[in-house]
Amino acid sequence: SNECITPFIRYEVSETRTSFAFSGSCINALADQLVIRPNKIVYSEGTATNSISLSFTIDDDESSMVSSKFNANDDAPLRESRTAEEGDQLIRDELKRELLLLSSVTSRGDFADPEERAILNDIVTQLEALNPSSNQASECAGEWDLTLTSTQAFRSSPFFQAIRSILNDEISADNAFKMHEQATSMGRISRVRQFISENGTFVSEADLKVGPASGTVVTKANFEITNTVTWDVKVESTQVKNSNILFLDQILESLELPVGLLYQNVRGSVPVSKLTHWYVDETMRIARDVDDNYYVFSRV
Repeated sequence: SNECITPFIRYEVSETRTSFAFSGSCINALADQLVIRPNKIVYSEGTATNSISLSFTIDDDESSMVSSKFNANDDAPLRESRTAEEGDQLIRDELKRELLLLSSVTSRGDFADPEERAILNDIVTQLEALNPSSNQASECAGEWDLTLTSTQAFRSSPFFQAIRSILNDEISADNAFKMHEQATSMGRISRVRQFISENGTFVSEADLKVGPASGTVVTKANFEITNTVTWDVKVESTQVKNSNILFLDQILESLELPVGLLYQNVRGSVPVSKLTHWYVDETMRIARDVDDNYYVFSRV
């Protein structure tokens, strides 16, 4: 038989029958009825519990479904199943709770060990597969906090996305960004935010602390929606705000580097960065860059 393990789903496939099992104390509200359809797992309405174990067996022709084990604390008859949309929403909510918890304890994934990273990658992939939107690129307006990333947090900024576009090679870009990370290892990036407007502009802010000095690096950019999931991003400017360095704070506040104009004058064009949104809902947004690094944002 073949076996596939997700954070809370296990299934085994033999030549004639398929068995599904669900268990885990992390699941706060599973259903007391399970409907199995091709490539879909749908929960029906049930009672909340801190631990639940369900297992079902169905014939390959899907003509019958027999419960081989049920929650011992619930002997109520099977209820009418939820719709597929409601079932998907239950799964999304559980996956998001798992992701936010693990993101918190690993500091946006920075300190995730290989096992934790594999779990995070799996949750992100599952959420992308359960995306509820049909036009993600147009539904990103608002204020967002960076919750998790599979790469360095600073690469979510349009400033570094533009540098990646110029290098035009993943290995060269990774080496350059690792050198930047080492050169700035005395510094620490705390909160990372994005303010996205419906008119095609957005602002990226990263709070940075280097020794006793601190400030916020603010990068402005614009984007063009090219299809239902993709942005073409062009950086405009960058500056440092809210600096606590005496005598320099006002000077830094007044200096806004016109990065886009400099690119235009030197290169003849502003580099275009591709950002693809694979998941967007009311509270979470997942985007990937050209190297398939993901950035998970939570709505503020």
